[in-house]
Order: sequence, then C-alpha cells, then structure tokens
Amino acid sequence: MPAHLRALIPGMLAAVIAIQAPARALDVDVPTGQPTIQAALTAITAKNDPLNTINIVSSPLTVSGEITLDANINSQRKLLIRPKPGVLSRAVLVSNELVDPIISMTATSYMTLRDLDILTVLTSNGPLLKADHASSIVIERCRIGSTSPPSGPGSFSNLEIFYPIDFTVRNCIFFSSYPGKYASGITASYGDISNSLRLYNNVVANYRLSGVHIVSDQIHSLVLLRNNVIVNDVNVTPEPVAVITDVGPDPTVVTSHNTAFASGGRVESFPQPVNQDIAGSGAGQALEFFPPPDAAGAFVTEAWVANDPNPNFFRPVSTGELHSPASAWGVTVGTGAPAPGDFAVIDDINASIRPGGTVLHTDRGAYQLDPGTSAAAVGELDASAGLLSARPVSNPASQLTIAYTIRVGGTLRLEVLSTDGRRLYSTEREVGPRSSGTLGWVHASASGWVAYKLTLKPRGGSAVSVRGRVLIVK
Repeated sequence: MPAHLRALIPGMLAAVIAIQAPARALDVDVPTGQPTIQAALTAITAKNDPLNTINIVSSPLTVSGEITLDANINSQRKLLIRPKPGVLSRAVLVSNELVDPIISMTATSYMTLRDLDILTVLTSNGPLLKADHASSIVIERCRIGSTSPPSGPGSFSNLEIFYPIDFTVRNCIFFSSYPGKYASGITASYGDISNSLRLYNNVVANYRLSGVHIVSDQIHSLVLLRNNVIVNDVNVTPEPVAVITDVGPDPTVVTSHNTAFASGGRVESFPQPVNQDIAGSGAGQALEFFPPPDAAGAFVTEAWVANDPNPNFFRPVSTGELHSPASAWGVTVGTGAPAPGDFAVIDDINASIRPGGTVLHTDRGAYQLDPGTSAAAVGELDASAGLLSARPVSNPASQLTIAYTIRVGGTLRLEVLSTDGRRLYSTEREVGPRSSGTLGWVHASASGWVAYKLTLKPRGGSAVSVRGRVLIVK
C-alpha cells in the first residue's frame, strides 16, 4: 500500500469509531453530587455531553437565588430536571428568597422539567417561572404555585412566556394558596411567525385577573389548547376571566375540550373584536363551563397542605362535572392527531396512562381517573435522549407502522401490547449507525388502542426506549 494511503488509515479509523460511539450522557445528583441545581448546571455546561440529567435526590430541596438557564442548554447539550427514579416519585423545590423568578430560561432549548413541585414560601417579586425565546421546552407533571400571602396586588404570573418556540406544558397545576396573589396563571406573548405554544390537560386556578392570557398577531404561529381546566376562584372579587384572548386573525388556533368554572361572560374576553376564540366555544370544540361554586364539588380538594404529598389536590371527583357523564371527557391526543400540530399526551400527572377506563377515554385536567394499564410511558428527552427517535406513521391507522431514526448501531426491538398489558407481537432487527426505517405489525385483526415499545440496545451501551399508543381502526 502506498505510504500516503497508509498515513490516512489512523484518521479513517478514528472517524469510524466516532460514528459508532454512543452519545455521552451526564447525570448529576443534587444535593449529593452538586449542592445546588445551579452548581449542577455549571458542571454540565463545563462539559460537552449531549444528554444531561439533574436528578433531585432530596425533597424538599431549598432553592436560594434564581435558577438561571441560558443558551448553553441547547440541541447539542440537552437537559432534563427530575426526581431521581427509584428514590423519589416527586420532588419539591422550595424558594425561600424574594427571587424573580425561581427558574428563568433565556434562549434555552431542549430542556424538560418533570415531576416537580415548584413553590415559593415568600412574597414573590415576579413570576415563578419565566421563559424568554426558549424553544423545544417541555414542562410536564409539575405543580407550580405559592403558599405565601401577597404583599399587594402584583402583575405577575405563575408562568410567563415570551416568544415561545415549540413550548409544551402538559399535566400541570398552577395555583396559589392565597387566591389572587398572581394576576394570571399562564401568560404568553408571541413575537415571531415561528412561535408555538401547546397547553394540554393543565389546571389553572387562584389567579386574580385571568387564568390564561395569550397575545399573538403572528401569521403561521400556533396557539393550541386542549383538555385544560381553568377555575375562577369564588374568593376573588370581582370575578376574573378564565381566558383572555389577544390572538388576532392570522395565527393558527387549535382548541377543544377545555373547561372553565366561570360565570356567563367571564369565560373568555376579547380585548379586540377581531380576535380569535382560543377557549373553544365553536361547534365541535366541546367547551364546558360551570358556575365557579361548582368547583367545590368537582374536585376532592382545592386546598394545598404544607409538608404533605397532596395526592388529591385538584383531583376530580369521579361523580363530578369533570368525569360524569361521558360528555365531560376530553379528547385523546396523539402525535399529529386530532390535528397535525398536536403532540402526544399519553399519561397524567401521576404518570398513569391515557386513555383509560372500560370505555377508553381521556379525562380533562391533570388526572386520569380511570387510567390505562399498559406499560407505555412518555419517552425521555427527545425520544429517549436522542439516540433513538420514533413515531407512528399514522394515528389512527389500519395497521401499526413505526418510523424510526437512530444514531448508533445495535439491536432494535418492537413490542406491541394490549391495553391490559398483554404482549400481542414482537420483532427485532440489527441496525447500523445513523440509519432510519420502519417496523410494524400488519396482522391486527380488531379495532382498539394498542401500546408500542421500541427499544434500541446499542453495542456496548445502555438500552433506550420510545413508547406510545396507536388507535387501530379496521
């Protein structure tokens, strides 16, 4: 072999090894590995690991000062903040300072907050969570609120968002133990055609002026609300407005199956007459509203108890307005269904599976009272941390076909489960690095929901999975 070709071999081998090497992942435990979440962020940004997790191992965890996330968290350095699996099911983050806000995200992207109670025990000088030009953000299964009295009427929100880009909030509860402390539960201001916000199955309560307030006049931007429950508190006078709509005629609005506990005329307000309806009062949008006092019988409790897990906080009563009759049920949401802009919502605030029940259905709000029994669960961080991404080719579908893309080689296995957890089908294949394709189950004989689990076992690495549900229609 000529000398000039031999000289190229080490570099070629290094390139091959780099392609085959699995993506690195960094886990930091707080407060054992790092004393604070901010210190953990500093440790993460000092490295170049593409997949990062901050595991909370002690609860409640006191937060002193603002937790600041910036552009160092991005598509090349993703982040998940959660309780450590096997140690805590939920983690409480308690701010005991006059911070503004507790968590701030500026130009942050590809970040997930999961299974956290984010609380302030002092009077706030601003919103509890603030996001500015943040993209690909998921806040799920969190309870975000205040347990302290106000010092005066503020103009803040539990969650305040500016220029949201692929921003998703699902299965969360926004509240204040002292009604009226915050002007709004969720506020969002759009400023670009790429902006999009998705609100799924959230409960928003205890605000002074409005539960949800969205401002947008951007063409091609997306405003999406489904299965949310917004509660005008009977202790706040004058009565607030559940939804304030500052959404002009140009944005795309997708809305259905929201519920407001609000008096007539206090469900939704339109500061300008040309604004679109985002609460969902149009035909086929299944907006429900009830007088505010009815909320007392709709939920097990609206009271937050200090130093308690609060398992029944804003949990619907099975015989109440949010669960009986069947017309109170919400809509089941899959990826791209019922609308092309939808993202899948297949669990609830307790990670119980949606849809559920003898007659499969999805409940409005953060809780699924009749959960499904399959092992399906929401995937982690961009479909199991970026090594594997997958989605149904169509949903509903006459047969199950899952399209996948992988970054590393290994064994790819597809399992199909019934709603009671029985394995209906499985298959596997060997796959090379940076490849894509489909796996499917073509022999389904009956209509109904099935769960799928696609698992990649990399060569020399830990397995990652993507899970979901597909409605088979024959």
